[in-house]
Amino acid sequence: MLEPGVLRPTTTALRLADMDRDGVDATVMYGPIVPLLIKDPDLRRVCYRAYNDWLAEFCVTAPARFVGAGLIPIDDPKEAADEVRYLKQIGLRTGMFLAARVERALWDEGWEPLWEAGAETGLPIGFHLGGGLRTTVDSGPKATTAGNIGVRVACATLQMDEPLAAVIFSGACERFPTLKIVLAETGIGWLPYMLERMDDTYRKFLDAEEYWRTHGGLQLTMLPSGYFRRQVWATFQTDHVGLRVVDLLGEDRVMWASDYPHPDSTWPESRQAIDDNFTGIPPRTARRILCENAKALYGL
Repeated sequence: MLEPGVLRPTTTALRLADMDRDGVDATVMYGPIVPLLIKDPDLRRVCYRAYNDWLAEFCVTAPARFVGAGLIPIDDPKEAADEVRYLKQIGLRTGMFLAARVERALWDEGWEPLWEAGAETGLPIGFHLGGGLRTTVDSGPKATTAGNIGVRVACATLQMDEPLAAVIFSGACERFPTLKIVLAETGIGWLPYMLERMDDTYRKFLDAEEYWRTHGGLQLTMLPSGYFRRQVWATFQTDHVGLRVVDLLGEDRVMWASDYPHPDSTWPESRQAIDDNFTGIPPRTARRILCENAKALYGL
């Protein structure tokens, strides 16, 4: 239960107590959805930096257990790249980027500075949910209707299809093989079909050799699923379907999350949620998804 006036997630001792209660050794902390909360670009810029500075200070209070995801601006690719380098400078280990909210399409060459900064620093860039649903509303008289809320919650995880396809088909993963992308809070059950669909699209591209010869060439040298298995990770809370087809993604590509402290979090019953979800999953695979993959990616 959240207690009015008690800031448990941002008070070190209280957050650690909540983690201990849930059996969580370390946590990757994603922050506020700034572009949805603040409309003025100049004010957003100030808020990004202020939050990132605070987050770095907070993580120092328990560095073995707190991994803060600094906020990456979405208004300008150069600003985004500069902030990624700043995150590295202040000791943060990853960043949060509202990939579905950008005005400039992610397949556009203008985003090259961001991909370069991600590869240069080695910081995983977390593509987080927010703003990628076309028909839902965040406020107003219809915001609380069952239809609107149902669409927002049920379809939220699927808004990463375009950003994933964009970062691969644009050739960003080809040009920057050390670039790391995390699909945060997206679930995994839809991803095997998405990879199959992207691979099929790539094969059709290969059939159109003459077209690509006259249109700048095809920037990919392997199937899209190959880039996914080399450079992309995805997280989930509960996903029975996804865990049954995890071999199609690769057990090293997937990480479990609790989504604490949000209302749909598995906290404080994460152990039970894990037991329910991981029934029949080999212990070695479970350990990778619950522990080893995150340890390797975030340097824990």
